[in-house]
Amino acid sequence: MLLLHSSIVLLYFLSSLCYGCASCRGGDCKDGYGWWQWSNGDKYFGFFKRMRRHGLGAFYAESGSRYEGAWLNDTKDGHGTWTWSDGTRYSGKWRRDLHHGHGMYIFSGGEIYE
Repeated sequence: MLLLHSSIVLLYFLSSLCYGCASCRGGDCKDGYGWWQWSNGDKYFGFFKRMRRHGLGAFYAESGSRYEGAWLNDTKDGHGTWTWSDGTRYSGKWRRDLHHGHGMYIFSGGEIYE
């Protein structure tokens, strides 16, 4: 009985460490269009290539932020828009998850920085 209890506690502990755990919830997440959800509630709807975000898609964070645009090999790459939960947004070029090249910030108060 003690061994069973210890195993359950260990499994619970290991599962709590899995922030990045995710699974395909529908469609073709291997090589096509599908939707993916992480254990923290974040979601992605869009295209996949070899089980990685690739092509056009939208990522919705549980915090209320979102990214809509191009993906390459599981990173934001190409043109896309990140919108924070307060409404501030960055729209422009991305490369390997970072702003790259020309882009524009539009703040929730209406100010624009280009």
